[in-house]
This record gives sequence, structure tokens and C-alpha cells, in this order.
Amino acid sequence: MRKNTFLLALLFAILLIIVFTISLKYLLHHRYYNNANTALYYYFHGIAAYHKKDYPLFAEYLTKAVESAPYNPNLIYNLARAYALNGNKKDSLKLLNRCVELGFYFNSPDSSFDENESNDFKLIKDSVEFKTILKTIERTNIPINNSEIAFEVPEKDLMPESISYDPAEHLFYIGSAYKSKIISIDKKGYIRNLTDKEHDRLWSVWGIKVDTERRILWATSSPWYGTKGFKENDFGITGVFKYDLAKKTLIKKYILDERPLLHEFNDLVITSAGDVFITDDLFGAVYRISHKKNALELFLKPTLLTYPNGIALSQDEQLLYIAHRGGILVINLATKSYFPLSHPSNTSLCEIDGLYFYKNSLIAIQGTYRPPRVVRFFLNDTLLQVDSARIIESANPLFMLPTTGVIVEDIFYYIANSQLNCYTKENKIFALDKLHDIVILKTEL
Repeated sequence: MRKNTFLLALLFAILLIIVFTISLKYLLHHRYYNNANTALYYYFHGIAAYHKKDYPLFAEYLTKAVESAPYNPNLIYNLARAYALNGNKKDSLKLLNRCVELGFYFNSPDSSFDENESNDFKLIKDSVEFKTILKTIERTNIPINNSEIAFEVPEKDLMPESISYDPAEHLFYIGSAYKSKIISIDKKGYIRNLTDKEHDRLWSVWGIKVDTERRILWATSSPWYGTKGFKENDFGITGVFKYDLAKKTLIKKYILDERPLLHEFNDLVITSAGDVFITDDLFGAVYRISHKKNALELFLKPTLLTYPNGIALSQDEQLLYIAHRGGILVINLATKSYFPLSHPSNTSLCEIDGLYFYKNSLIAIQGTYRPPRVVRFFLNDTLLQVDSARIIESANPLFMLPTTGVIVEDIFYYIANSQLNCYTKENKIFALDKLHDIVILKTEL
């Protein structure tokens, strides 16, 4: 009897190991976004090693991640953690100083050490050098608040990722990642649904843009683990949805399904001719819907892109700016040549969600920065280099993962609290009493 019980327990343990291994591989497969040997590839391998307490391997992978994206402060910070865990005090402190140089304040009031991080840095926490870093942060990390509340949306579990504006009807449109819908809100605060859940069959809404001249709203959508009613089997499909703003109806869907190859359209931008350019974060590419062909096509898959997100178009419509984990990539639309946007060594163009071109500058929302911030990057005459940067908003107490915005004349409206980080480890949305009404901030540029 004891022997049988032991064998059953052993078989159960083996089964658990197999399930865990398969689950981990499945998770990593999803998170690699089809691209091996990228910054994210190394990062997620490193985090997996960290959870296994294999700290030498954690350091090895994070070293490669930083080599792939040398200006990404989040990766630099995690490599500092890895060095501290491996007893390398000197290099850990050096990298933490580099984070501060890039404006990444790891002990900011809204993003202080959690228990694990505190333990990870116990090697250096009591050192004079580390205390000096903290004093530098305390001295330089001053909240910058130039924004005011434009309006609020009393729908706590909306989880908005995107916002656009229609000047013809004076309506703001907001896309919901959790509820898979697009709403409009007028000057008086009246809210209505643009989308029809049963007919449109939207997934999480990521990017939306209004083509004012043609009275069209374009939206990107993909299944996501945080979507209400998410189905695992749908992961990897994506699409662009085209709406008639006059009739408030869906015109057409452009669906991309190449599984097991994974796709996820993120943000988009529209040319004056009506061409639409779309970022695909999982595939690491840019797609296009030309007004002539009216069909979805792969425009470019640059080797330098890692999780492309925000996208902006220069005023002369010759250059496309793509925000990704390594910085900002500039694409010449005529030649399809591309190169990283040059910038000063003390400036990071990483961790950008929303990206917008405005009067020879780029407005960027760095929502996962510490603390989150909105920054204006001033470009030189060639538009190929950042000359300087000015923080517009930083450490706003209303910030809960700010994401995207829209420029209306000279005013920037943006989502202050998407709350897309308000999920449990089981990917369940927080209870409503732990969420807040959605706040849209505005600031003059």
C-alpha cells in the first residue's frame, strides 16, 4: 500500500514538472514575439532564470539584453539587480548610476522597491555609494506637473489603451482593452458605444485614429489575456477595423491570421492620402493599408525592431518614427531604409507607448518609466536626431500606466490612468472598488 502511494505521489510530481515545463515554454513562446536573439528574448529568458534563482544565468541573459538595447533603463536596472545578486557590487552601482543619468528613478515615490527588489540589492543597500545615488534621486526627482483634467469617464473597468478626436463632431473616441469596444464622448460628457459587440467582433482595442477628411475611424485589435472573455485559442490573430463615422457603422475588417506565427497590431498613423501604417509588436514589423489597394500588406520588417509600439509621421510625410524597446527607429518611406534616431547619451527614447509628431519634435508617453512621464523630444533640422528633451509631465499622482494621447490644435490630451497594470497574477482584473474613473489630462504644447 505504501509502495503504491509512493508511486502515485512520484507520478503526480513528475506530471507537475511536465505541466510546469510546458506552461513555461508556452508562456515564453508567446512572449518572444516570434523573434529570437532580441532584447525581449533575452529579458524573458533572464526573468525565467531569476525565478529559478539561477542568478549567473540571469546576469548572462540580461547582459545580452542590454547589449541589444543599450539605452533601455529598465533592462539596465535589471542587469544591476543581476550583478548585485551575483556579488558584483562595483558594476551594480555603476549601472544604477546609469539609470539615474537616464532619468530612471528606481525608488521614486510611486515606484519604490518592492520586497523582492529590496532583497536583491541587499549587497549594496547599506553602502555609501548606494546612499549617494538615493540622495541624487531625491534631489533631482522633482514632480513636474503641467497638466489639468480635461474630462473623466465613469467606467472604472474600461481599461483604455487608445484615444483619438473627431473635430467635425467634437467627439473624443476611446478604445477599451478589457471590454473590446470603442466609445465616444462629447463636450457635455454624453457617452455612447461606436461599436457593436455581436456584429463587429472586436478583441482588445489598442490603437485608434480618426481620418477627419474621409470621416473614417481606424482601430487595431487583438485577443489579449486581459480581455474580458479571452480565449487562449485566439491568441496570435490580429486585425484592423474600419468605421464610417457618419453612419457609425463598421465598413471593413482586415484580419491577419498566420498562426503559429504570432501577430498583434498595436498603433497606427494615417497619411494625407489615406494610407494607413500599422505596427505589429509580436511580429516586429510595419504593415500598410494603401488607399489604392485597400488591402493589408507587409510594408517592412526591420531587423532592429523589438516590440514596435507607438508610430508617428513627419509633417512632410517622408519619415516614419517607430517607438520600440530599443528606442525610436526612423523609416524613410520612399526608400524603406531605416536607422535608429540619434540622441544624446543622457537621453533615453525607450519605454515609449504613444508617439506623436508636433512642430519638428516628438511627443512621447513613457508610461513604464520610473516615474511615468510625458516628454517632448526636439529634433534637429534633418529630423534625424534628437537635440534636446523637455519633460512635460512627470510623477503625476493620477498616473496609473499612462498610455496614449491625441493632439488637438496645440493641446495634448492623454490617458492618465489606463490601469492596464491592475491585474492579478491569474490575469483577473482588480475589483471595481480598487479601480478608478478614467482620467483624461490635457496640457498645452
